[in-house]
Amino acid sequence: MHGKSCQDMFSHISLMTLDSLLRCTFSYNSNCQESSSDYIAAIFELSTLVIERRGGEEKRKRVADFIDLLLLSKDEEGRGLTNEEIKAEADTFMFGGHDTTASGISWVLYNLSQHQDYQDRCRAEVHNLLQDRQTEDIDWEDLSSLPFTTMCIKESLRLHSPVSAVTRQYTQDMTVPGGRVIPQGEDRGMGHTTGNCIGQKFAMAELRVVVALTLRRFRLTPGGVEVRRLPQLVLRAEGGLWLMLETLDTPQD
Repeated sequence: MHGKSCQDMFSHISLMTLDSLLRCTFSYNSNCQESSSDYIAAIFELSTLVIERRGGEEKRKRVADFIDLLLLSKDEEGRGLTNEEIKAEADTFMFGGHDTTASGISWVLYNLSQHQDYQDRCRAEVHNLLQDRQTEDIDWEDLSSLPFTTMCIKESLRLHSPVSAVTRQYTQDMTVPGGRVIPQGEDRGMGHTTGNCIGQKFAMAELRVVVALTLRRFRLTPGGVEVRRLPQLVLRAEGGLWLMLETLDTPQD
């Protein structure tokens, strides 16, 4: 994209986060950002790949993904996960980390479009990180060099939490350390115990990389459409979240 264009952040970023998760979870290139695909079918089609991977059909060298880690996981008695357990974990990772991350990124970009001074400070931080490099690759070790960008992301997450409430119930009585018994049917909020978000660190890393590279390539301004929060299971905006994107010159250009 060159020049200026008004875009709905949610629609584009949702495809990007889906594509990213498919690659990192299944080593699967969906190309969903450039070609139309059935959203649900693209995910559930991969359950077959899990079985094939387990059968040892994929021998090529590649970076280990989330499924590989699940396949290698064993309990204290040396038992691995069943196919159904692996599929359940993968589905949780996919559905829990796709729209939520897209929502978080979209609201960060919206907030930065409202505060040009903060946007400029974040952009300067990114330029300082990448100024002597031949590529725009941001590695895990680089994330600590984006402290102001990280603070802006965390403040946006505080103002616009992607998931405002997650309710779970115990299916049976549970005894916790100290001998206290939590009765069946009791609600348990997400993150209140060691069962925290499975992809928290992954999502935060993705947020920082996407925000950094977006600000490096574009200037964001309000899209001229009133933004009204739409609280659903995942926080959205009524009618989409529209922003004006203006292409910026980068050293590679």
